[in-house]
Amino acid sequence: MPVLSVLIPTYNRRKCLKKALASLIYLGDGLEVIVGNNGEPEPVYLAIADAKIDFPVVHLQNPAGSTYPDNLRSLISRASGQWLTILHDDDFFTNESQIIPGLLADLDREDFVFSDHWIADSEGEILPQNTYLNSVKYGRAGLSPGPVQSLEYLAIKQCICLDCFFVRTELARACEIDTSLQCFADVLLLAQIASRSRGAMYLPDRLFAYRLSSAGLTSQGFLQDELLRVLLRIRRLVSTGSAKAALAERIRRQAYVVLKYSIKRRKLHSFVLSLKTLAGFPDQRKP
Repeated sequence: MPVLSVLIPTYNRRKCLKKALASLIYLGDGLEVIVGNNGEPEPVYLAIADAKIDFPVVHLQNPAGSTYPDNLRSLISRASGQWLTILHDDDFFTNESQIIPGLLADLDREDFVFSDHWIADSEGEILPQNTYLNSVKYGRAGLSPGPVQSLEYLAIKQCICLDCFFVRTELARACEIDTSLQCFADVLLLAQIASRSRGAMYLPDRLFAYRLSSAGLTSQGFLQDELLRVLLRIRRLVSTGSAKAALAERIRRQAYVVLKYSIKRRKLHSFVLSLKTLAGFPDQRKP
């Protein structure tokens, strides 16, 4: 059984996938690598050839019309490693990630590990200033290395990047992948992991690079709705007081975003959803 399964969801991005695959050299030997493909098969075969790697890659071709949550569920169900990580095809590991195989093999109590990361531009060039500002914005700059006290709180505060973390495979498999969602299945997955985790560790090392996107999916109004509904579902999972307070604030902020989009796009159901949400989550802060 391999220590780590690297799961790479992809969709017709040959150039990015090539860099992601080539970066796995930093993780050493004995990996299980599975590419879950929702697009055409040719870009995956060409990316594997272009990357000039000497380790096997399983190409999981999903049926036509498969969504990102479908892909995620298929990948996790196929993983056979003790741990798994989900590396999106436009991101890549850096040389700091060499510490991961040995670290995971020695962990007994923890079943979740996350780290800081680099920010890269669309061409894959590291952006140091953007990286620093991102670490500060999402609170990783203030985290102490080692065991963390409230994984739920950190997940809700978005300290954990959804694009790459390490989790025991059995824990990931115990969680639900909601295939009715369009793109926020990973948000719900992380919340479930956080609520069930026995112990977690933070590494300040920047183990991978996250590429900036020119336009986020949530720029579309209907996806703003979906994110709000996912956050409302997460309420049932959260148990700690600090996490509940952080989630209430995040829900409130997202409801205002949905309200703005509903007015702009004249979406009555979105307008009603946002008003009902705001009524249930009044701002308790003192003026």
